[in-house]
Amino acid sequence: MKKTALAAIAVIFVFTLAKFSFAANDFEIKGTVTKINGNRITIKDDQGKEVSILGNPNGIRTGDKILVNVSIRPQESPRKLTVEEKDYLTKQCLIDSADLDIIPELDNDHQALILNGVTDRNCSKLASFKASREYYKKLRPNATIPLAPIGWAIDWLTEKEYQHYLDILNNAPW
Repeated sequence: MKKTALAAIAVIFVFTLAKFSFAANDFEIKGTVTKINGNRITIKDDQGKEVSILGNPNGIRTGDKILVNVSIRPQESPRKLTVEEKDYLTKQCLIDSADLDIIPELDNDHQALILNGVTDRNCSKLASFKASREYYKKLRPNATIPLAPIGWAIDWLTEKEYQHYLDILNNAPW
């Protein structure tokens, strides 16, 4: 069995949609890796429950048996962007101002990624957000789906946009 430290702190998402609202707590997850998608690793335990964690999947493959030490802590909502930060995003990073309005609807992890790029004054950290938003706005119902750009990720869509995206895909003239 591989013993892997995936991250100092891993955020747990239980597919039963349970919400964690308790103080910091440490425990172990033992099971089989069923899926790896970027830095999201899905593990099925011996009872058949699937848990998804965020961490570094280097050296891990689907089918591996692993033991992960995890710390859970409640996520704080990221702070709102200041006027100056919004100005930076629109003028320096060339992000459409309408896209700034959806940021509060993104999950806390993605909001934090945007804030990190703004704090570091590093537009390249925001490239995936920008590419994904621009691509989504090009999609049209009942039309050919354009090739997705480098950096495209559905994680930058709101839940409503994601459902709309699925509708577009389902009705596309393949």
